[in-house]
Formats: sequence, structure tokens, C-alpha cells
Amino acid sequence: MPRALFANAIFPAFATPYASMCAAPLSWLGALCIEWTTLWFFNRRRNLDDLLRVVLVANLASFIVGFLVSGLLPTGLDVSSGEPRVGRDWHRLVVASFAVAYAVSILVELAVVRLVRKRWPVSRPATCAVLANTFSYSLLGIIALFTW
Repeated sequence: MPRALFANAIFPAFATPYASMCAAPLSWLGALCIEWTTLWFFNRRRNLDDLLRVVLVANLASFIVGFLVSGLLPTGLDVSSGEPRVGRDWHRLVVASFAVAYAVSILVELAVVRLVRKRWPVSRPATCAVLANTFSYSLLGIIALFTW
């Protein structure tokens, strides 16, 4: 999606990590690659295809849960004029939204990895979930810092 079209979009502050996928899909692909590589680092004897499946299933679940949770949090939008506009706290809430998305990702992805362990065994799931999300959210944060 071209940035000019995305720039006019108004969305709740806590939906930013999920809406940003539209603006920068390659950054999210990079984050998935980082998570896959991190999982592989701790599970080198596992099939790469199985590890990719784990990463994709865990991230899909994380996206769905995170997006639903974002709807329960403050929007940061000012609707007093009848049309939604960015409110005075919106930018502060956007920064907080990435921290919330990071925490939700770790918790959901860890739960998913533990649920699918019988089908796709993964060693050290907690370490993998924390490190993979730390590395991938670091990438997303750097990209957001220089592009938003």
C-alpha cells in the first residue's frame, strides 16, 4: 500500500502494530524470518519446514489475539467533531502499543508452541519465544523509528 494512502488512514493507537503490516509488509516478512532463524538456532536438528509452520501458526494466532486485545484498549482518537481524528495522547499510546503487542506475542506464541509440540517438537520454547520476539520487535522498532 502506498504511503500516501496509508497516511490518511485513521485507526486506534493500539492497532498500530497490526495496521503497520499494510504500510510495511516487507518489514513483517523480515520479522518472520528473524523468528524462524531464532527457532532454528535452538532446534537445528528439526525439519526447517516444521519450524516454519510453527512460526507461521504462532504468529497468526498472535496477530489475531493481539488485534482483538487492541480493540479493548484506549483508541487515542478524538471523535468530538463527529469525525475521528488523532487525539493528543495518540502518539504516546502508539509507543505503548508496541510494548503491549510484544508482550502479547510472547505469551500467545509460547502457548501455541507448547500446544503444537507433539506434532512439531520444539526445544526451549520459552527462550525461543522471548528471543525471537525481542529480535523481531527490535527490527520493527528500528524500521518504525526511521520511517514513521
